[in-house]
Amino acid sequence: MKRITGGRWTLPTVIGLLLVLIAVSGWLVRRYVHDMEASMSTVVEDRLFVESYIYDLSGHLYRKRELMHACPGPEVRDYRAELQAHDERIAALLAEYERTRFTAEESASYRSLTAELARIRKAEGDLLVQGMDGADAGMAALDRSYGVASRHLDQLSAIQVKEGRRQFDLSRRLAAGSSLLGQLEVILLIGLGMLLHALLRHIRPIPSRLVQQPGLN
Repeated sequence: MKRITGGRWTLPTVIGLLLVLIAVSGWLVRRYVHDMEASMSTVVEDRLFVESYIYDLSGHLYRKRELMHACPGPEVRDYRAELQAHDERIAALLAEYERTRFTAEESASYRSLTAELARIRKAEGDLLVQGMDGADAGMAALDRSYGVASRHLDQLSAIQVKEGRRQFDLSRRLAAGSSLLGQLEVILLIGLGMLLHALLRHIRPIPSRLVQQPGLN
């Protein structure tokens, strides 16, 4: 190794630098892939699934409204049982919804929705207790609550579309960055191979000396 002196020490230094760059590039690629997987998981679990929850909530809310308009009075037990079944399904959907990741805007709209749904359940119970006959004012107020809850669901749906598009665009940028880093890593590996070849050419093998014994002459 004594033959590699002076300026020739820059070659091993460059090789060491390339090894560091390759390690950093590989770490960045893994980080990009991890972030991309997290972003796509958010699109599926926090947006697409939630959109299906919102759709189902809208359906249950609509059927509850139809039941209240069709219900002749508190003595009809089938209407009460069906309303309760819808309420139980709504509660289950909300519990699934709450397991997802909320944005600040989504959190505010969700709180408004749950508050309105609680008012709707109370108003429905009051109307069934007092009877539907002569309860036009109460039914009108309940219809307004149904409308408010539907608007909150529309807002939440719009948030899912906006956030899903944002996460999808982020995933595309991460994929593009990962691809560029992968190409850079290949270039660095090629450069490393060329430098190692040059280094091996600079290292001259030390010839082995044969030790001659006088008795063999």
